[in-house]
Amino acid sequence: MIQDTSAISPARAASVLGRLVVLFAFAVPAEAQITGRILDSKSGQGIDAARVTVFDSVGDSLSLSVADGDGAFAVAWPGGEGVYTLRVQALGYEGTSRPITYAGIPIVVEIRVAPAPVELEGLAVEVEPLSPYLDRFGFYSRRRLGTGRFLNVEQMDGSRFSRTVDILRRVPGLRVTNGGEPYLRRAQGTTFRAADRCFPVLVLDDIIVRTGRTIESALDEFDLIMPRPGDIAAIEVYGGSALSPPQWRSLENDCGVIVVWTTRG
Repeated sequence: MIQDTSAISPARAASVLGRLVVLFAFAVPAEAQITGRILDSKSGQGIDAARVTVFDSVGDSLSLSVADGDGAFAVAWPGGEGVYTLRVQALGYEGTSRPITYAGIPIVVEIRVAPAPVELEGLAVEVEPLSPYLDRFGFYSRRRLGTGRFLNVEQMDGSRFSRTVDILRRVPGLRVTNGGEPYLRRAQGTTFRAADRCFPVLVLDDIIVRTGRTIESALDEFDLIMPRPGDIAAIEVYGGSALSPPQWRSLENDCGVIVVWTTRG
């Protein structure tokens, strides 16, 4: 009778498997680790995303772990027995280092680090002070539309000028006659004539004080009508009737509008 050797009893199979497991366990030992938590020294709460690094005696980085939301971490031990340095770094906290002596067995630690608020570079925010008077009459709303030229008191620096018309010399496209009258040019050709001068409507504190001019006067009429530079809060200039706000348009003049607002209101 021939014995069938291909069949192995359950007891024998279990014995063989057990010996293989033991041999495998001794061949691949479990990797030793250092585990623990990184905590806020004041609140005792875990520090999320704290970096835990192991350094050897010469300062070389050997292993790195990042803590989870509870501050828990686990670092695979990279070398043999000896003294290592465990360094903890986290945004908003002081850096902390601790010596760790490894003697061949896993280590569990709890490290508390002190908060150190991050100082951000200051932001300089400049806010233009708004005049309730100008705001009530729509100055800032019209300025946002951008259909004219706008000067506020800071841009004008009235203390530098003795005449209001000198402030208007700074407005692009606006010119001033020898008699001190601001005007625009009707014609855009190379030849300029006195008849090409276009004198805008003048408005003072929302009141039309002159609808325009057709001839140049020897008198400084503009300076007689307008306040002194130091009394002016803002100026608006519109280079044409189509761009001018409807409340200041004139059927007699399609040249444009100059609006002067005083500090007195």
